Amino acid sequence: FKILLKKGSKVVYLINKIMNRIFLVALSFSPISPMAVNSDDRIYETKNICGRYYAVEINGGDAARLLGLKDSGRVSSRVEQYCNFFR
Repeated sequence: FKILLKKGSKVVYLINKIMNRIFLVALSFSPISPMAVNSDDRIYETKNICGRYYAVEINGGDAARLLGLKDSGRVSSRVEQYCNFFR
């Protein structure tokens, strides 16, 4: 068995190749997972703001500001359009 694991043998080469691929796959998934958490938090926050808007706890201007919508024209209709997307 030690003969197969000599430096430069095909077995060592294959083991190194497999380990490198496992490392690259793990490395490629690492930046994706924090983004998923942030997007989940943003969706939860948006649904919370829209729920408060529909429950008349906050007005259209406050909801637009919290959602990051620009204040122009009919703010409440823009908030309703935005919130309808998340229903």
